[in-house]
Amino acid sequence: MVQQLSGTSGTWSKPSVMPMDAYREGDVYVIAFDLPGVSPEAVDVDVERNMLTVKAERRPAAQSDTVRMELAERAKPRRISIGGAIDRKQISG
Repeated sequence: MVQQLSGTSGTWSKPSVMPMDAYREGDVYVIAFDLPGVSPEAVDVDVERNMLTVKAERRPAAQSDTVRMELAERAKPRRISIGGAIDRKQISG
């Protein structure tokens, strides 16, 4: 109930935000996302000007006659504004 009231829980119609940590290791900035159940191939990172966008797709479990999805939470794309220009060649995953 607290999650619903605070908006931290997500559903198909209102996806949740990807939790993340951001920190600096020397001259390198690191942004780490919590993406359980998402394969690295399903993560898309895009940069446009000073905006970093991360999308992750985790497909729901297969449904059958005996399995019916009751609730599924999915993360919406996460957009992070960066103070300066981003060098795309320096982004790694």
